[in-house]
Amino acid sequence: LVFSCLRAPMDDAQRAEADAYVCGANESGQLAVPPADALLAPLSLSSLSAGVRVAQVALGFCHSLWRSDEGQVYAAGDNASGQCGVHQPDVLAAPLRLEALATKTVSWVAAGFSHSAVVTSDGALLTFGSSDYGQCGHGEAGVLDVRRPRLVRASTPPLASASCGATHTLLLDRCGGVWSFGCGLHGELGLGHFESKTSPTSVTALSSVVVVGLAAGERHSLAICVQGRVLAWGCRKHGALGLPPLSPSDSGLALPRPVPGLVGRLAVQVCAGSDWSCALFDGGEVMHWG
Repeated sequence: LVFSCLRAPMDDAQRAEADAYVCGANESGQLAVPPADALLAPLSLSSLSAGVRVAQVALGFCHSLWRSDEGQVYAAGDNASGQCGVHQPDVLAAPLRLEALATKTVSWVAAGFSHSAVVTSDGALLTFGSSDYGQCGHGEAGVLDVRRPRLVRASTPPLASASCGATHTLLLDRCGGVWSFGCGLHGELGLGHFESKTSPTSVTALSSVVVVGLAAGERHSLAICVQGRVLAWGCRKHGALGLPPLSPSDSGLALPRPVPGLVGRLAVQVCAGSDWSCALFDGGEVMHWG
């Protein structure tokens, strides 16, 4: 990820028609601005339809998703695997409203390396894009790309949010339970093994705690418990879990473990990148590692 999108915090009186700002790499049109290799400073995103007010943004490797305050989804950038939710073209240089989701109210969007996930207001999950490791959750791996939003039929409770890593996906249900699927080669699914899963599977190691936030990195995962503790699992490369690797051949950590350097701190939000992690605490302090 070498580009960024920000949503400006404004009240209703101040809110502009497009209150999102973009910067960074733009080789696949993921910034949805006039042709440019990169933007070195934030630029207001004016290419969304008139009157659209952005409530959330999600950034993949070379694609972007925007959720409006009315629950509609717009996509731009690389669409080679259908990660923008349409069959064609392979690149969307301007934001496109996803007509396949037009009859749904979307409450959450997430973007991975080349797959995407949306959660609807009634707690359902739809995914689209690459599913070579089963990261779209439809019960099979190595299938052709899912090029339109497709309902994930699984026995999960109603969902609150989702987070997409490079090739894995995490789900948070409305009861504070965690589910995972996709690539598990580095333990990023948190299931106690290094196997991949092609449909949502309960992370039973977290069944005794209430989770309030998740972040999927490239090959690792983070969770915040209701008490503010941060747990991490998956690939340890460069200290992404706040733990040193055991050996050069270490595959990763397959079960969630508290991040030692954060014990006693109250986290309110986490994020995860390629081999790095970050946490925001209740007093406004930010810490990062990896």
